[in-house]
Amino acid sequence: MRNKGNSEKEVICMRKRKPTFLGCLGLLLSGVLIVCCLLVGLRIGLAPGYLAGFNVSTDPFGVFGDRHLHWWSYNETQNPKVAKFQYLKQHHEEFDSYIIGGSEAGAYPVDAFNDFFDARFYNLAFYDNDMRVSEQYCRYLLEHYEVKNIVLNVSPANGVSSDGKQDTLAETMPYQLSDESAFSFYKKYLFADPRYGQEKLACRSQNDYLRQDFDVFDAKNGAFDTRQEDSARISELSQYVQAHPEFDAGTEGHYRLTETTQCMKHIAAIRTLCDEHHVNLVVVASPVYWKYVSCFDEEDVSDFYTKLAAVTPYWDFSWSALSQDPRYFYDDMHFRKFVGKMIAARLVDASMTYVPDDFGAYVDKGRTNSETMPYGDEMPAADDNRTKKVPILMYHHLVEGKIADNWDIMTVDRFKAQMKALSEAGYTAVTFDDLRRYVNEGVELPEKSVVITFDDGYSSNYTLAMPILEAYNMKATIFAIGATVGQETYKDTGKSMAPHFSWAEAAEMEKTGVIDIESHGYDIHEVLGLDEDPIRDGCLQMEGESVASYVDFLSKDCNTMRALFEEHLDKAPRVLAYPYGKYTDLSEMVFSDEGYDVTLSVEEGNSLLIKGVPQSLKAMKRHFVKEEHTPQELLAMMQG
Repeated sequence: MRNKGNSEKEVICMRKRKPTFLGCLGLLLSGVLIVCCLLVGLRIGLAPGYLAGFNVSTDPFGVFGDRHLHWWSYNETQNPKVAKFQYLKQHHEEFDSYIIGGSEAGAYPVDAFNDFFDARFYNLAFYDNDMRVSEQYCRYLLEHYEVKNIVLNVSPANGVSSDGKQDTLAETMPYQLSDESAFSFYKKYLFADPRYGQEKLACRSQNDYLRQDFDVFDAKNGAFDTRQEDSARISELSQYVQAHPEFDAGTEGHYRLTETTQCMKHIAAIRTLCDEHHVNLVVVASPVYWKYVSCFDEEDVSDFYTKLAAVTPYWDFSWSALSQDPRYFYDDMHFRKFVGKMIAARLVDASMTYVPDDFGAYVDKGRTNSETMPYGDEMPAADDNRTKKVPILMYHHLVEGKIADNWDIMTVDRFKAQMKALSEAGYTAVTFDDLRRYVNEGVELPEKSVVITFDDGYSSNYTLAMPILEAYNMKATIFAIGATVGQETYKDTGKSMAPHFSWAEAAEMEKTGVIDIESHGYDIHEVLGLDEDPIRDGCLQMEGESVASYVDFLSKDCNTMRALFEEHLDKAPRVLAYPYGKYTDLSEMVFSDEGYDVTLSVEEGNSLLIKGVPQSLKAMKRHFVKEEHTPQELLAMMQG
């Protein structure tokens, strides 16, 4: 059950943010006093010195190296052209390769490019970037730093404008890359409106675990911070479009690519620069959503790619089957991070990442697949070969003999009959590793796949369920509660409960190859009436609990569980079953950061897997199987 009350924005902020001038609300008392003194100084004629000192200290655009606050994600959000330049002046020895482009390049995953290229990449994505800016940056990088690779992202938007405007503090280029003098450059930032700095201080007091509008970049690698979007569940196409109406509406307007010729001059210059400095240049025409393309003139787009091929060989990812499916995009302009990983894999012919057959064509003065881009009002049909629905069954505790009416207990006879029915119906029990390989690598699953799971970690899973699973060649995953492993009583109250298997028994089950032990949390599964009050509702954020405290609680629970797994099972848990199936966008983010790439809810139904969309492994649906379900009813339930 998803708690929508804590949901965050689904669409990543890709635009320049205008200062809101929030003032000093929320600052520490010392900060308030400093700002007040500065404002008083302004009124009595002490403005120049105070103002310059304040702007250097707060440095809202990162112009002066942000020596005091060290908040580069904020600086880069306000003006990435300046802030990223200054960041590299301090950290350029950490990198030897660069991704350069407009906001479309912001989701290129630096870690994937590092692995595939055996390099150390930094993402130089900018808002509204044109090729003039890209050429200026390339020239500076090659002349001042050791550079191994340049990945240059290109899209039709580069043909709309190439004027290099520097009208505001948020758009100005570093003076080293422009015709502006150092004196003029620093003067306008030294004596800028102090409300820019005030806003940075105010935002600093509001900054927490979540990405916010004022810090959309990952400061360490320059890419967009997409953790929230990358941890949110994605499943049925209709649901995704409903949640993201911008895909259905498309991009308004009709733009002419009037600057294509000028754009190509800059790309040709970049090619020449890289050749002269013996740098590997990879030009990539980035993926675009089909409806976004229709906002440009069809002939202009064809001319753009034809001229691109004339000045440099390039990899064309602009049009493929992925362009038809919005689930591969954050919005109608920006592809998802895993799509960026697909691009990297195609560039080096890596085999362990899913890449559609029609994704990426090397073009050298020839015909491009961009020439077949559709221009219409209806979205082409999505490719069903990229999706598969898999039933995930949820069990708990088994007993021998008859039972009274109980929601989570099943008799051995009923469980055996259900496993027998699955086997005879031709079902293959697969693991979550199998699901990962389908999504991330494109490895096909058996036609009739099923995932069998047990929650809580009862001893009956070891003594009763495992022999039946072995007899019918069925694999299963057990989600253990760390605090109850090997226990028969609740740790806080001493109240009795059904026995839970020990760590030694868990290790024995793992060795059989039939059972995979995963996490149900260490101590986040509290039971009303059995655990000490107050109890948490599943692992949801409690009333009045701050984001920082909540994140700390979840992180500590993960660390404890990880340590136990590494000690007893020689592995780290990667699959989490949410207690009572309750989760939030924030909890998904935290668990993802802690290494869990698969999470499960208790929402009823089959789970839809999507190749190349790891978010389809989030908050997966399950079928709650009960004693009352006959084998025939179970099969019918699995078939929808």
